Amino acid sequence: AARERLKVEQLRNDMQHIRGNIRVFCRVRPTRHDSYQHESTCSYPDEDSLAVTDRDGPVGANGKPALKRFTFDRMYTPKAKQIEIYEDVKPLTMSVLDGYNCCVFAYGQTGTGKTHTMQGPPSDPGITYRAIRDLFETAERAAMHGYLFSFRISVLEIYNERIFDLLVDPRTAQERRKGNKDLPVHIDMQRGVRVEGLTELGVDSTANVLDIIELAQSNRSIGVTSANEHSSRSHLIVTLYVTKDDHATGKQVHGKLHLVDLAGSERQGKALTVGTGALESKHINRSLSALHDVVTSLANKDKHVPYRNSKLTQMLQDSLAGNSKVLMFVMVSSTAEDVKETVSSLHLAKRVKSIELGGAKKGVENEQFNQMLDEHRQITDEHKARIKGLEAQLATALGAARRTQDDRVKKLASAQTKTKQEVSA
Repeated sequence: AARERLKVEQLRNDMQHIRGNIRVFCRVRPTRHDSYQHESTCSYPDEDSLAVTDRDGPVGANGKPALKRFTFDRMYTPKAKQIEIYEDVKPLTMSVLDGYNCCVFAYGQTGTGKTHTMQGPPSDPGITYRAIRDLFETAERAAMHGYLFSFRISVLEIYNERIFDLLVDPRTAQERRKGNKDLPVHIDMQRGVRVEGLTELGVDSTANVLDIIELAQSNRSIGVTSANEHSSRSHLIVTLYVTKDDHATGKQVHGKLHLVDLAGSERQGKALTVGTGALESKHINRSLSALHDVVTSLANKDKHVPYRNSKLTQMLQDSLAGNSKVLMFVMVSSTAEDVKETVSSLHLAKRVKSIELGGAKKGVENEQFNQMLDEHRQITDEHKARIKGLEAQLATALGAARRTQDDRVKKLASAQTKTKQEVSA
């Protein structure tokens, strides 16, 4: 049975690679002790499915609350461990070393464990730490086989529809928040989405990266809601840029890994935020609504996809538009009081799972780039030779013109002299 299961899994992975579907993993947070309704609304019909019971929702033919069932690529119950989850993510994050663009993002209601899954505590780290550690360890081993890797990192947050660079010193970060300046987003034909003025730091070790992320986290916007004492009030995007040089072939490939911790979705009336918090919730929900619209357009294969409706969807455009390996974590609560948000998140995740992006491709290699350079040099040399020829022709023409002019001056001077002599005689 295990062998058949593995075969089915491999076939499913191959099909997903060809079709380019976004993979969707679902993780259920354990029931919170402070919840006034401790009974779980979630059950698990099989290892990849989740059934949700809404006791205040419609009733089935048997007189009991109807079950809503969802199936995903992976299903993690509240008992799932961080290491177990990372092992399923690892094949995707490691493929960045081969020149692929990859994106892992966590979506869900406030307080469902998005930051725990992506970052995690030092004692039980999440995907970001484990992925970076394994990438550096693999790169170090690959050096013995003639491969050289270089890494750069950037960290930004999208707060109230403004992009902030989190790799600046805290004083500069505070000054920028007080001002009205925003970092513009551009689409680069080679690098994809690019944020103008964003700091990119070279890194050479896991410890180096973790120190940088710690600085970034200290600059991030957090707040308090009814659901979470330390709620992230912004979308956090950690990006690792990878360049791989193969000394044997002279080829070079480029990869990019987005690790995205989205701000929590929450109804304003339930979040109980006021003032600045209410404004934050408004922008968060607006950007998540824009993400919902983009997902719907992609699922429907619409000709126009509204990426420009928010900074979040602009930043995710090169991941959602194709040529990337994408993994979505949908984080949900198992408590009865959160069932409406849980079902809403699961419906969005179901729609995301139906999107077909087309198979991801590796970054531009040096061989192709060198061919482009050679063609450019050839054209440049031809233009230089043409210019040199034209300059020679111009010099010849100017020389002839000068000689003609000199002859005319001499003839004129001779004529004037002859005239004077005749007059004198």
